[in-house]
Amino acid sequence: ALVVGFGALVSFVAVLAGGPVLAHNFAKLAGAPTRLAGAPGHLAVENVERNATRTATTANALVIGVFMVVFVTAAGGSLRDWSVSQLSKLSGADYTITTTGGSSLPTELLAKVQSTPGVGSAAAAYADFATPLNEGWQVGAVDFAKAAPVFDLKQSSGAPLASLSGDQVAVAGFPRGNGRGQNFPQVGQSLTIHFNNGVTKQVTVASTYAFNLALPVLILLPTSTALNADPQLKPSTIGVQVSGSDPNVSQELQNLVSDYSNVEVQPGNFIAQTLKNVFTGLINSVNALLGVAIAIALFGIVNTLILSIAERTQEIGVLRAVGMSRHQLGTMIRLEAVIVALLGTLVGMAFGLAVAFSLVRPLLDQASTAMNWPIAHLAIILLAGVVVGVVASVIPAHRATRLNPLDAIREL
Repeated sequence: ALVVGFGALVSFVAVLAGGPVLAHNFAKLAGAPTRLAGAPGHLAVENVERNATRTATTANALVIGVFMVVFVTAAGGSLRDWSVSQLSKLSGADYTITTTGGSSLPTELLAKVQSTPGVGSAAAAYADFATPLNEGWQVGAVDFAKAAPVFDLKQSSGAPLASLSGDQVAVAGFPRGNGRGQNFPQVGQSLTIHFNNGVTKQVTVASTYAFNLALPVLILLPTSTALNADPQLKPSTIGVQVSGSDPNVSQELQNLVSDYSNVEVQPGNFIAQTLKNVFTGLINSVNALLGVAIAIALFGIVNTLILSIAERTQEIGVLRAVGMSRHQLGTMIRLEAVIVALLGTLVGMAFGLAVAFSLVRPLLDQASTAMNWPIAHLAIILLAGVVVGVVASVIPAHRATRLNPLDAIREL
Protein backbone atom coordinates (compact mmCIF):
# COMPACT_ATOMS: atom_id res chain seq x y z
CA ALA A 1 0.00 0.00 0.00
CA LEU A 2 2.84 2.41 0.84
CA VAL A 3 4.62 1.66 -2.43
CA VAL A 4 1.46 2.12 -4.51
CA GLY A 5 0.48 5.28 -2.62
CA PHE A 6 3.93 6.84 -2.88
CA GLY A 7 4.18 5.85 -6.53
CA ALA A 8 0.82 7.42 -7.29
CA LEU A 9 1.85 10.64 -5.55
CA VAL A 10 5.15 10.86 -7.44
CA SER A 11 3.38 10.08 -10.72
CA PHE A 12 0.80 12.78 -10.01
CA VAL A 13 3.52 15.37 -9.38
CA ALA A 14 5.24 14.23 -12.57
CA VAL A 15 2.05 14.70 -14.56
CA LEU A 16 1.61 18.23 -13.22
CA ALA A 17 5.27 19.16 -13.68
CA GLY A 18 5.37 17.69 -17.17
CA GLY A 19 2.08 19.29 -18.15
CA PRO A 20 3.58 21.81 -20.60
CA VAL A 21 5.47 19.05 -22.42
CA LEU A 22 2.30 16.95 -22.58
CA ALA A 23 0.32 19.95 -23.85
CA HIS A 24 2.89 20.73 -26.55
CA ASN A 25 3.07 17.17 -27.83
CA PHE A 26 -0.68 16.64 -27.57
CA ALA A 27 -1.25 19.74 -29.69
CA LYS A 28 1.02 18.26 -32.34
CA LEU A 29 -0.95 15.00 -32.28
CA ALA A 30 -4.20 16.92 -32.49
CA GLY A 31 -2.85 18.88 -35.42
CA ALA A 32 -3.66 16.25 -38.04
CA PRO A 33 -7.42 15.98 -37.40
CA THR A 34 -7.94 19.67 -36.52
CA ARG A 35 -6.21 20.85 -39.68
CA LEU A 36 -9.04 19.20 -41.60
CA ALA A 37 -10.99 22.28 -40.55
CA GLY A 38 -8.63 24.38 -42.67
CA ALA A 39 -7.06 27.61 -41.47
CA PRO A 40 -9.12 27.76 -38.22
CA GLY A 41 -7.82 24.32 -37.23
CA HIS A 42 -4.23 25.23 -38.07
CA LEU A 43 -4.44 28.44 -36.04
CA ALA A 44 -6.14 26.66 -33.12
CA VAL A 45 -3.24 24.20 -32.82
CA GLU A 46 -0.68 27.03 -32.98
CA ASN A 47 -2.55 28.97 -30.30
CA VAL A 48 -2.50 25.96 -27.97
CA GLU A 49 1.20 25.36 -28.60
CA ARG A 50 2.04 29.04 -28.20
CA ASN A 51 1.48 29.00 -24.44
CA ALA A 52 1.79 25.35 -23.44
CA THR A 53 2.24 26.21 -19.76
CA ARG A 54 -1.10 28.01 -19.56
CA THR A 55 -2.76 25.24 -21.54
CA ALA A 56 -1.43 22.63 -19.12
CA THR A 57 -2.45 24.68 -16.09
CA THR A 58 -5.97 25.03 -17.46
CA ALA A 59 -6.21 21.31 -18.20
CA ASN A 60 -4.90 20.28 -14.76
CA ALA A 61 -8.23 20.96 -13.05
CA LEU A 62 -9.90 18.63 -15.53
CA VAL A 63 -7.12 16.08 -15.08
CA ILE A 64 -7.78 15.90 -11.35
CA GLY A 65 -11.56 15.60 -11.72
CA VAL A 66 -11.42 12.95 -14.45
CA PHE A 67 -8.68 11.04 -12.60
CA MET A 68 -10.83 10.72 -9.49
CA VAL A 69 -13.92 9.65 -11.46
CA VAL A 70 -12.01 7.01 -13.44
CA PHE A 71 -10.11 5.77 -10.39
CA VAL A 72 -13.26 5.37 -8.28
CA THR A 73 -15.13 3.72 -11.15
CA ALA A 74 -12.34 1.30 -12.10
CA ALA A 75 -10.99 0.44 -8.65
CA GLY A 76 -14.39 0.45 -6.95
CA GLY A 77 -15.94 -1.57 -9.76
CA SER A 78 -13.13 -4.13 -9.57
CA LEU A 79 -13.52 -4.50 -5.81
CA ARG A 80 -17.29 -4.78 -6.23
CA ASP A 81 -17.12 -7.45 -8.93
CA TRP A 82 -14.50 -9.45 -7.04
CA SER A 83 -16.52 -9.34 -3.83
CA VAL A 84 -19.72 -10.35 -5.64
CA SER A 85 -17.95 -13.27 -7.34
CA GLN A 86 -16.55 -14.50 -4.03
CA LEU A 87 -19.94 -14.27 -2.31
CA SER A 88 -21.62 -15.96 -5.27
CA LYS A 89 -19.33 -18.94 -4.79
CA LEU A 90 -20.71 -19.27 -1.24
CA SER A 91 -24.32 -19.07 -2.42
CA GLY A 92 -26.01 -22.42 -2.80
CA ALA A 93 -29.68 -22.77 -3.68
CA ASP A 94 -31.32 -20.98 -6.59
CA TYR A 95 -33.93 -19.67 -4.14
CA THR A 96 -34.32 -19.78 -0.37
CA ILE A 97 -37.59 -19.54 1.52
CA THR A 98 -37.35 -18.12 5.04
CA THR A 99 -39.41 -16.22 7.59
CA THR A 100 -39.00 -12.53 8.31
CA GLY A 101 -39.42 -12.82 12.06
CA GLY A 102 -37.05 -15.73 12.67
CA SER A 103 -39.91 -18.13 13.37
CA SER A 104 -40.31 -21.61 11.88
CA LEU A 105 -41.81 -22.44 8.51
CA PRO A 106 -45.07 -24.39 8.22
CA THR A 107 -44.40 -28.11 7.96
CA GLU A 108 -46.63 -28.54 4.90
CA LEU A 109 -44.80 -25.83 2.93
CA LEU A 110 -41.97 -28.14 1.84
CA ALA A 111 -44.36 -30.48 0.01
CA LYS A 112 -46.06 -27.52 -1.69
CA VAL A 113 -42.71 -26.15 -2.84
CA GLN A 114 -41.67 -29.51 -4.27
CA SER A 115 -44.87 -29.70 -6.33
CA THR A 116 -44.46 -26.16 -7.74
CA PRO A 117 -43.97 -26.11 -11.56
CA GLY A 118 -40.34 -25.51 -12.48
CA VAL A 119 -38.93 -26.68 -9.14
CA GLY A 120 -36.48 -29.54 -9.61
CA SER A 121 -35.88 -30.34 -5.96
CA ALA A 122 -36.20 -28.76 -2.53
CA ALA A 123 -34.67 -29.44 0.86
CA ALA A 124 -35.48 -28.23 4.36
CA ALA A 125 -32.96 -26.99 6.90
CA TYR A 126 -33.48 -26.69 10.66
CA ALA A 127 -31.79 -24.18 12.95
CA ASP A 128 -32.03 -22.55 16.40
CA PHE A 129 -32.95 -25.83 18.09
CA ALA A 130 -29.75 -26.26 20.12
CA THR A 131 -27.49 -24.09 22.26
CA PRO A 132 -24.57 -22.64 20.26
CA LEU A 133 -21.31 -24.40 21.09
CA ASN A 134 -18.20 -22.81 22.54
CA GLU A 135 -17.58 -19.54 20.68
CA GLY A 136 -21.15 -19.22 19.43
CA TRP A 137 -20.96 -21.93 16.76
CA GLN A 138 -24.51 -22.35 15.51
CA VAL A 139 -26.03 -25.81 15.09
CA GLY A 140 -28.34 -26.83 12.24
CA ALA A 141 -29.74 -30.00 10.68
CA VAL A 142 -30.38 -31.18 7.10
CA ASP A 143 -31.06 -34.33 5.19
CA PHE A 144 -27.58 -34.51 3.65
CA ALA A 145 -28.62 -36.66 0.69
CA LYS A 146 -31.22 -34.08 -0.40
CA ALA A 147 -29.62 -30.88 0.89
CA ALA A 148 -26.10 -31.35 -0.50
CA PRO A 149 -27.13 -30.84 -4.17
CA VAL A 150 -29.83 -28.26 -3.41
CA PHE A 151 -27.67 -26.01 -1.21
CA ASP A 152 -24.51 -26.90 -3.16
CA LEU A 153 -22.69 -28.11 -0.06
CA LYS A 154 -19.08 -28.78 -1.01
CA GLN A 155 -17.27 -31.41 1.03
CA SER A 156 -13.79 -30.47 2.21
CA SER A 157 -12.63 -33.61 4.03
CA GLY A 158 -13.85 -36.74 5.83
CA ALA A 159 -16.71 -39.02 4.86
CA PRO A 160 -19.05 -38.15 1.96
CA LEU A 161 -21.79 -35.81 3.15
CA ALA A 162 -24.57 -37.96 1.67
CA SER A 163 -23.48 -40.90 3.80
CA LEU A 164 -23.72 -39.16 7.20
CA SER A 165 -26.30 -40.54 9.60
CA GLY A 166 -26.90 -41.25 13.29
CA ASP A 167 -24.40 -39.48 15.51
CA GLN A 168 -22.21 -38.25 12.62
CA VAL A 169 -22.09 -34.51 11.95
CA ALA A 170 -20.38 -32.16 9.49
CA VAL A 171 -18.71 -28.88 10.41
CA ALA A 172 -17.75 -25.88 8.32
CA GLY A 173 -14.09 -26.11 7.42
CA PHE A 174 -11.76 -23.32 8.54
CA PRO A 175 -8.05 -23.16 7.68
CA ARG A 176 -6.06 -24.25 10.71
CA GLY A 177 -3.69 -21.35 10.13
CA ASN A 178 -6.11 -18.74 11.48
CA GLY A 179 -7.07 -18.29 15.10
CA ARG A 180 -10.58 -19.66 14.82
CA GLY A 181 -9.49 -22.67 12.79
CA GLN A 182 -7.15 -23.77 15.57
CA ASN A 183 -10.03 -24.27 18.02
CA PHE A 184 -12.74 -25.35 15.61
CA PRO A 185 -13.85 -29.02 15.76
CA GLN A 186 -11.90 -31.33 13.46
CA VAL A 187 -12.76 -34.68 11.87
CA GLY A 188 -12.84 -37.43 14.49
CA GLN A 189 -13.54 -35.11 17.41
CA SER A 190 -16.56 -35.69 19.70
CA LEU A 191 -19.07 -32.96 20.50
CA THR A 192 -21.93 -32.64 22.94
CA ILE A 193 -25.11 -31.07 21.52
CA HIS A 194 -27.53 -29.57 24.06
CA PHE A 195 -31.00 -29.29 22.52
CA ASN A 196 -33.31 -26.53 23.67
CA ASN A 197 -35.81 -29.09 25.00
CA GLY A 198 -33.17 -30.43 27.42
CA VAL A 199 -32.04 -33.49 25.43
CA THR A 200 -28.28 -34.03 25.12
CA LYS A 201 -26.64 -35.84 22.22
CA GLN A 202 -23.05 -37.01 21.86
CA VAL A 203 -21.96 -36.77 18.21
CA THR A 204 -18.77 -37.24 16.21
CA VAL A 205 -17.39 -34.96 13.52
CA ALA A 206 -17.24 -37.08 10.35
CA SER A 207 -16.89 -34.46 7.58
CA THR A 208 -16.08 -30.84 6.88
CA TYR A 209 -17.73 -28.67 4.22
CA ALA A 210 -17.20 -25.23 2.71
CA PHE A 211 -19.20 -22.54 4.51
CA ASN A 212 -22.43 -21.75 2.66
CA LEU A 213 -24.36 -18.47 2.92
CA ALA A 214 -27.65 -20.26 2.34
CA LEU A 215 -26.99 -22.27 5.53
CA PRO A 216 -25.39 -19.82 7.99
CA VAL A 217 -24.63 -22.51 10.57
CA LEU A 218 -21.28 -24.08 11.42
CA ILE A 219 -22.33 -27.54 12.61
CA LEU A 220 -24.80 -29.71 10.68
CA LEU A 221 -26.58 -32.76 12.09
CA PRO A 222 -28.62 -35.27 10.09
CA THR A 223 -32.31 -34.32 10.16
CA SER A 224 -33.22 -37.74 11.59
CA THR A 225 -30.92 -37.21 14.58
CA ALA A 226 -32.40 -33.78 15.30
CA LEU A 227 -36.00 -35.00 14.99
CA ASN A 228 -35.33 -37.99 17.23
CA ALA A 229 -34.12 -35.59 19.91
CA ASP A 230 -36.95 -33.09 19.34
CA PRO A 231 -39.91 -34.34 17.24
CA GLN A 232 -41.54 -30.90 17.38
CA LEU A 233 -38.87 -29.26 15.20
CA LYS A 234 -40.01 -27.30 12.16
CA PRO A 235 -37.89 -26.09 9.20
CA SER A 236 -36.33 -22.65 9.33
CA THR A 237 -35.21 -22.54 5.68
CA ILE A 238 -36.21 -24.28 2.46
CA GLY A 239 -33.71 -24.39 -0.37
CA VAL A 240 -35.02 -24.60 -3.93
CA GLN A 241 -33.21 -25.91 -6.98
CA VAL A 242 -34.80 -24.94 -10.30
CA SER A 243 -35.08 -27.44 -13.13
CA GLY A 244 -34.03 -25.80 -16.41
CA SER A 245 -34.42 -22.05 -16.82
CA ASP A 246 -38.12 -21.46 -16.23
CA PRO A 247 -38.53 -17.66 -15.80
CA ASN A 248 -41.85 -18.11 -14.00
CA VAL A 249 -40.49 -20.10 -11.04
CA SER A 250 -39.86 -17.01 -8.95
CA GLN A 251 -43.40 -15.74 -9.47
CA GLU A 252 -44.84 -19.21 -8.78
CA LEU A 253 -42.97 -19.35 -5.47
CA GLN A 254 -44.08 -15.82 -4.59
CA ASN A 255 -47.68 -16.80 -5.23
CA LEU A 256 -47.23 -19.91 -3.11
CA VAL A 257 -45.97 -18.04 -0.02
CA SER A 258 -48.43 -15.15 -0.40
CA ASP A 259 -50.79 -16.98 1.96
CA TYR A 260 -48.20 -16.73 4.74
CA SER A 261 -47.69 -13.24 6.14
CA ASN A 262 -44.13 -13.73 7.41
CA VAL A 263 -42.66 -15.96 4.69
CA GLU A 264 -40.52 -14.58 1.86
CA VAL A 265 -38.69 -15.90 -1.20
CA GLN A 266 -35.17 -14.67 -1.93
CA PRO A 267 -32.71 -15.44 -4.72
CA GLY A 268 -29.89 -17.70 -3.60
CA ASN A 269 -27.32 -14.96 -4.26
CA PHE A 270 -29.33 -12.09 -2.76
CA ILE A 271 -26.48 -11.15 -0.40
CA ALA A 272 -24.10 -10.81 -3.36
CA GLN A 273 -26.67 -8.78 -5.29
CA THR A 274 -27.33 -6.55 -2.29
CA LEU A 275 -23.60 -5.91 -1.91
CA LYS A 276 -23.36 -5.16 -5.63
CA ASN A 277 -26.17 -2.60 -5.39
CA VAL A 278 -24.54 -0.96 -2.36
CA PHE A 279 -21.17 -0.71 -4.13
CA THR A 280 -22.80 0.65 -7.29
CA GLY A 281 -24.70 3.25 -5.29
CA LEU A 282 -21.55 4.39 -3.51
CA ILE A 283 -19.59 4.61 -6.76
CA ASN A 284 -22.35 6.64 -8.42
CA SER A 285 -22.61 8.94 -5.38
CA VAL A 286 -18.88 9.62 -5.35
CA ASN A 287 -18.89 10.23 -9.11
CA ALA A 288 -21.76 12.68 -8.71
CA LEU A 289 -19.76 14.64 -6.13
CA LEU A 290 -16.67 14.56 -8.31
CA GLY A 291 -18.76 15.98 -11.14
CA VAL A 292 -18.51 19.28 -9.25
CA ALA A 293 -14.74 19.26 -9.84
CA ILE A 294 -15.33 18.82 -13.56
CA ALA A 295 -17.80 21.73 -13.51
CA ILE A 296 -15.13 23.88 -11.86
CA ALA A 297 -12.69 22.82 -14.58
CA LEU A 298 -15.25 24.02 -17.14
CA PHE A 299 -15.13 27.53 -15.69
CA GLY A 300 -11.33 27.38 -15.73
CA ILE A 301 -11.31 26.71 -19.47
CA VAL A 302 -13.78 29.55 -20.02
CA ASN A 303 -11.65 32.03 -18.04
CA THR A 304 -8.46 30.98 -19.82
CA LEU A 305 -10.03 31.40 -23.26
CA ILE A 306 -11.47 34.81 -22.33
CA LEU A 307 -8.03 35.90 -21.10
CA SER A 308 -6.42 34.54 -24.25
CA ILE A 309 -8.89 36.46 -26.43
CA ALA A 310 -8.22 39.66 -24.49
CA GLU A 311 -4.47 39.23 -25.07
CA ARG A 312 -5.01 38.52 -28.77
CA THR A 313 -7.47 41.32 -29.49
CA GLN A 314 -5.22 42.95 -32.07
CA GLU A 315 -4.39 39.60 -33.65
CA ILE A 316 -8.08 38.76 -33.95
CA GLY A 317 -8.69 42.16 -35.51
CA VAL A 318 -6.00 41.54 -38.14
CA LEU A 319 -7.40 38.08 -38.91
CA ARG A 320 -10.86 39.52 -39.39
CA ALA A 321 -9.42 42.35 -41.53
CA VAL A 322 -7.67 39.91 -43.91
CA GLY A 323 -10.83 37.91 -44.49
CA MET A 324 -11.50 35.47 -41.62
CA SER A 325 -15.22 35.16 -41.16
CA ARG A 326 -16.99 35.14 -37.83
CA HIS A 327 -17.83 31.47 -38.34
CA GLN A 328 -14.17 30.61 -38.94
CA LEU A 329 -13.12 32.63 -35.87
CA GLY A 330 -15.71 30.82 -33.73
CA THR A 331 -14.50 27.46 -35.08
CA MET A 332 -10.93 28.34 -34.10
CA ILE A 333 -11.96 29.20 -30.54
CA ARG A 334 -14.06 26.05 -30.23
CA LEU A 335 -11.22 23.84 -31.46
CA GLU A 336 -8.85 25.42 -28.91
CA ALA A 337 -11.32 24.63 -26.13
CA VAL A 338 -11.84 21.04 -27.34
CA ILE A 339 -8.08 20.42 -27.52
CA VAL A 340 -7.61 21.65 -23.93
CA ALA A 341 -10.59 19.62 -22.69
CA LEU A 342 -9.43 16.46 -24.47
CA LEU A 343 -5.93 16.93 -23.07
CA GLY A 344 -7.25 17.03 -19.50
CA THR A 345 -9.71 14.20 -20.12
CA LEU A 346 -7.26 11.77 -21.73
CA VAL A 347 -4.46 12.42 -19.23
CA GLY A 348 -6.91 12.04 -16.32
CA MET A 349 -8.29 8.80 -17.78
CA ALA A 350 -4.86 7.29 -18.37
CA PHE A 351 -3.62 8.29 -14.92
CA GLY A 352 -6.78 7.05 -13.20
CA LEU A 353 -6.60 3.65 -14.92
CA ALA A 354 -2.89 3.29 -14.15
CA VAL A 355 -3.34 3.98 -10.42
CA ALA A 356 -6.44 1.76 -10.21
CA PHE A 357 -4.62 -1.11 -11.91
CA SER A 358 -1.59 -0.68 -9.62
CA LEU A 359 -3.84 -0.82 -6.56
CA VAL A 360 -6.24 -3.58 -7.63
CA ARG A 361 -3.71 -6.17 -8.80
CA PRO A 362 -1.78 -6.54 -5.50
CA LEU A 363 -4.88 -5.93 -3.36
CA LEU A 364 -6.94 -8.72 -4.88
CA ASP A 365 -3.96 -10.87 -5.89
CA GLN A 366 -5.86 -12.10 -8.92
CA ALA A 367 -5.30 -12.51 -12.62
CA SER A 368 -5.79 -9.54 -14.92
CA THR A 369 -9.49 -10.44 -15.11
CA ALA A 370 -9.84 -9.03 -11.57
CA MET A 371 -9.43 -5.53 -12.99
CA ASN A 372 -12.65 -3.91 -14.07
CA TRP A 373 -12.13 -2.04 -17.33
CA PRO A 374 -15.18 0.27 -17.50
CA ILE A 375 -15.15 0.71 -21.28
CA ALA A 376 -18.66 2.14 -21.46
CA HIS A 377 -17.91 4.66 -18.68
CA LEU A 378 -14.65 5.65 -20.35
CA ALA A 379 -16.44 6.28 -23.64
CA ILE A 380 -19.00 8.46 -21.83
CA ILE A 381 -16.24 10.37 -20.02
CA LEU A 382 -14.40 10.95 -23.30
CA LEU A 383 -17.58 12.21 -24.93
CA ALA A 384 -18.21 14.41 -21.90
CA GLY A 385 -14.71 15.87 -22.35
CA VAL A 386 -15.59 16.94 -25.89
CA VAL A 387 -18.89 18.39 -24.68
CA VAL A 388 -17.07 20.31 -21.92
CA GLY A 389 -14.78 21.83 -24.53
CA VAL A 390 -17.65 22.85 -26.79
CA VAL A 391 -19.68 24.32 -23.91
CA ALA A 392 -16.63 26.15 -22.53
CA SER A 393 -16.07 27.81 -25.90
CA VAL A 394 -19.56 29.32 -26.19
CA ILE A 395 -18.96 32.55 -24.25
CA PRO A 396 -15.35 33.17 -25.45
CA ALA A 397 -16.33 32.46 -29.07
CA HIS A 398 -19.30 34.81 -28.78
CA ARG A 399 -17.10 37.60 -27.41
CA ALA A 400 -14.41 37.07 -30.04
CA THR A 401 -16.84 37.08 -32.97
CA ARG A 402 -18.48 40.27 -31.71
CA LEU A 403 -15.22 42.24 -31.73
CA ASN A 404 -15.15 45.11 -34.23
CA PRO A 405 -12.10 44.50 -36.46
CA LEU A 406 -11.29 48.22 -36.81
CA ASP A 407 -11.57 48.85 -33.06
CA ALA A 408 -9.32 45.85 -32.41
CA ILE A 409 -6.68 47.02 -34.91
CA ARG A 410 -6.65 50.57 -33.44
CA GLU A 411 -5.22 49.04 -30.24
CA LEU A 412 -1.98 48.19 -32.10
